[in-house]
Amino acid sequence: MYRGELPGFYWDENKAKYFRVQENHYAGASSKSAYTKAKVEELEKENKKRKRQETLQKQRKRHLVQRASPLVTPRASYIGLHAEAGQRASISRILQDGAEAFARSLDSKVLLDLEDPGSARNLYVDYRSDFHISHFDYDPATRGMVLGMSPNNDFNYDSVVSVLPECFPATKSNDDVEYGPENPVYTWSAVRPVSVFQSPLSSININPKTRTFVTASTGDRQPPTVQISQLVSPESAAPSQPLDSGISSLFRPPNLTTIFCTAINPWLSPDKEEHIAVGSGGGSGVNFFGAWVDSGMRSQNWRPLPAMKTYSDVLALDWLGPNLLAAGLRDASVMLYDIRAQQGIKRMRHHGGVVGLKRADVDERFVVAGMESMMALYDLRALRTIDAGNLTGWSSADKRTAKAKTRSLGFYRKQLSIMETEAMRIARPICMFEYQNDYDMLGMDVSSDLGIVAAAEEGGFLRLSNLRNAATIKRWKVSRKQDEKIRCVRFVEDERGVPKVVVSCGARIAEFSW
Repeated sequence: MYRGELPGFYWDENKAKYFRVQENHYAGASSKSAYTKAKVEELEKENKKRKRQETLQKQRKRHLVQRASPLVTPRASYIGLHAEAGQRASISRILQDGAEAFARSLDSKVLLDLEDPGSARNLYVDYRSDFHISHFDYDPATRGMVLGMSPNNDFNYDSVVSVLPECFPATKSNDDVEYGPENPVYTWSAVRPVSVFQSPLSSININPKTRTFVTASTGDRQPPTVQISQLVSPESAAPSQPLDSGISSLFRPPNLTTIFCTAINPWLSPDKEEHIAVGSGGGSGVNFFGAWVDSGMRSQNWRPLPAMKTYSDVLALDWLGPNLLAAGLRDASVMLYDIRAQQGIKRMRHHGGVVGLKRADVDERFVVAGMESMMALYDLRALRTIDAGNLTGWSSADKRTAKAKTRSLGFYRKQLSIMETEAMRIARPICMFEYQNDYDMLGMDVSSDLGIVAAAEEGGFLRLSNLRNAATIKRWKVSRKQDEKIRCVRFVEDERGVPKVVVSCGARIAEFSW
């Protein structure tokens, strides 16, 4: 009696009985048994294919950002997301009040002025009216700064990178000079040039953990250059003394036409490796550099790593997590790159060409500043796309903001005919910020602890907005001249651990602090 396929037995139709499968048994080609040679080979192929698919599925699940389970249903997604981001009234009141209390108490102060007639005469005194401070970064351990000065118009001048230690008023006691933390000042007499580039600077970044600072030039009279240097330890640094160690690594990646931005990964990999990302133009994408970090937290032996290719200029970079990099492109795309898998994916599209991108309070949220005055907050776990110009389902606040930017939506309608995709779709943000910048690459930064977004705008204005509800908290006029622009904005902490906002505008560095 036939009872179906039994493991280890086969059914003989002629004898109408089961036989145990032997090692020397041969099943004919006409047999319907599952133990024929052809069927066994087919079964083995299917098993191998199934195992490969399971392995690939596990890799994709590990590399991609997974949507949180409370945010699965469309109706519950934005309810849970707003609660987590602090946008519900019952949750956000304390967060919003804290951010507004901090921002409304800030006072402005000029730290350094290149055009000040009272500045000490030094190497730049004869040319100071021809330079502007394009980029800078702050070293919290020594409270010094690394400055990047680029020429205004005449490209016969070279861009200069200098270190500026923090100086203190000297008080004499028994013929000994003592320095105190009261009323620290910055003076041009302490400026020390460390490198010169024959093209404008594109970025300066410092990693406080490893004391690494990176300088990049855009490329003009010389190819685009990336210089990786080391700052001295805080114990070796002293007031009015050089901050750099004098040793650097110089890279000029081939086939690069322009470098727009750089980003140092603030997290170290499990095998103690530091990574630097360099965004470039001309379809070169993002180049990476890596170095091993020794026991003394010093990076050694920098080397190039595999690059991520893109089809548009990379204008903004920031690390969302230890292994995840977000890149903003000129064509309004935002790409994600996993440093472990060495693969990138086009994740979403902003409302305009991305000129600024910063991580928010968690790894999945970030703020994007784009051309045509569009800045918004996104969450990778709850991305939804809409057709350009279609405002169906938007909140009233987002509708008012989007309708006020008709020029941006009109720009995209004109571009639809030349897009490769059938219909361009843009991501729906959590909230949209008030922002005035049509096309310039201006500075921006986000403080996750304070819940504040600081963004430079056209006309030399600085706007502080609430990260939770996108409301404007305060707005200052920083520039003195019409053509001055705020190229760099950073949140830093003073010796008391109190945060402050530092900006570079024209030939000045100004801070907004308590």
